[in-house]
Amino acid sequence: MATDTKLDNLVINYLTQSQYDNAKSEGTLNSNQIYMTPASSGTHTLPAATSSTLGGVKLSDSTSSTSSTSGGIAATPAAVKAAIAEAKLAAWPIGSIYMSVNSTSPANLFGGTWERISERFLLGASGSFPAGATGGEFTHKLTQSELPNYSLSVTNGSNVIRSKTGSSADAYVQTQSSGWGIPNWESKTVTVASGGSGAAHNNMPPYLSVWIWKRTK
Repeated sequence: MATDTKLDNLVINYLTQSQYDNAKSEGTLNSNQIYMTPASSGTHTLPAATSSTLGGVKLSDSTSSTSSTSGGIAATPAAVKAAIAEAKLAAWPIGSIYMSVNSTSPANLFGGTWERISERFLLGASGSFPAGATGGEFTHKLTQSELPNYSLSVTNGSNVIRSKTGSSADAYVQTQSSGWGIPNWESKTVTVASGGSGAAHNNMPPYLSVWIWKRTK
């Protein structure tokens, strides 16, 4: 079982592969020192650590968590940097939405390919609104069918008399006297004054404007 050893100083020995192999076979390797050998294109099994030996350590730029060697694997700074970059991007899978009040693209922060979304609100997906669907409008002009129910009528007065009630009432308007002070009533079409301009109204709710991106690959 390995024991803790306090080192007064750290010694790193750089040996050729043959020098290391000879020292290992002769038992002259110092358990409190580190030995490094040149990289080899061939297959070499690093010695495993024991209770009396630190064991071999191989430097690697790979970010893989597995190794075919029996010795230890030490990641280089490049490998550590690459692993961090991979973890950042993995946190934002394809289809993710990134929002910020800062204009920095998430491609610069995490990598990957992102599509910027502008002038859109986000809506929770449902059966009526499937994910990825778009729609809506900034302004809307009411159609006649969208108006609330209403009715217009002519009120009896000194110059207007209705012969019956309802939406189809006939209106009689006093036009002139027929003599003897008796009013002359004639059937006329009564026009109700119109109003409004027909302009579209604003549909925009209160908002906070942010930068939005969607990861595409």
